[in-house]
Amino acid sequence: MNLNLSIQKQITLIILLVSFLWFEKNIFYSIDEHQIPPEKNYPEQIKILPSGTKYLVNPSHITSDINVLSKTKQKEIHALFNPNFETIESANNWLNDNDIIFGVEQKNESKAYPQKIIQHHYVVNDNINKKPITLTYSPATKTIVLFSPKIDNQILEFNATLKNYNKVLIIKDTLTESLWTQIDGKAIVGDFSGKTLKAKAVQSMLWKDWKRLHPNTKVLSKNTGFKIMYESTKDEFKFQPNTQPKLIAGVFVDGENKAYSLNHIKKTKIINDEINKEAILIVQDPSIELNEKENINPTAIFKRYVGNGETLTFKIQDNTLIDIQTETIWNFEGKAVEGFYKGKQLKKLANKNTTWSIWKKVFPKTLFC
Repeated sequence: MNLNLSIQKQITLIILLVSFLWFEKNIFYSIDEHQIPPEKNYPEQIKILPSGTKYLVNPSHITSDINVLSKTKQKEIHALFNPNFETIESANNWLNDNDIIFGVEQKNESKAYPQKIIQHHYVVNDNINKKPITLTYSPATKTIVLFSPKIDNQILEFNATLKNYNKVLIIKDTLTESLWTQIDGKAIVGDFSGKTLKAKAVQSMLWKDWKRLHPNTKVLSKNTGFKIMYESTKDEFKFQPNTQPKLIAGVFVDGENKAYSLNHIKKTKIINDEINKEAILIVQDPSIELNEKENINPTAIFKRYVGNGETLTFKIQDNTLIDIQTETIWNFEGKAVEGFYKGKQLKKLANKNTTWSIWKKVFPKTLFC
């Protein structure tokens, strides 16, 4: 009799445990059995927590980088809003020629954002040529992405966070506090879930090279309002020689993406390629250093035609960029300076600079070169 009672109690406990686990999985977290686990990218179906919060990735899968503050000796990370800028002459007083900057150019305006400043803030809310931009940088993964912060005719601003999803930095908009992944600019938690920011072109190069190519550039000022000794800042997340990851330049064309190894670009200097039937050009100015170990990536990416004209094939001859079809001479910013197409401009495509390990996690079906 006692034995039967004991078995009944065990069965009851098992039923209660199974019921609790089912409730936790399907009600509290609102995760269905078909949800893709974090390591396999996120599902495209928007779900809703009991609290009413929309999400693509369940918040329980987003983690915090508490070790970041101990490395940078900061209490918290603050994004920059409407920052101040200075001239080359002024910046030369505290920037060294071999310091890394992130360069942005649109039409007749160019701006340089020193890495030694950005690595303390992760996010810069700014504008160039009177258009809003959001520059993002993850020191831990060396990921650099520039976005247009316009969504549904609204201009958003972003704060930095110490959160990550699959080691990808998470940023947060100030309007709804939705969480966005840095590398693809997609909102994964909050009111904007499923929305994607449009990426823009950005380059990383040495200060000496940027100011030579852009003599009228503006430089992000170290007078940010925060008491940080930027000029003496070191890269606390610098990769060690035995852990050097493969760095890439990632490109998107109409939903298809491809990663180009910086080491391969450094060897070839130029790649004529096609993504999703779109002819593209990946090129490195031979006069500018590309250093995979230091995360210096001056690569530029363009469409290989002008307007509705013919598809061009390019080569580098005597450190000069030339198209084979007309032998027009182009500068490395995609502008024809001599020959048949003189005055024409190739359309620059957005690039996303990161490590191969991060890129393939977010885009598992990516192509690679």
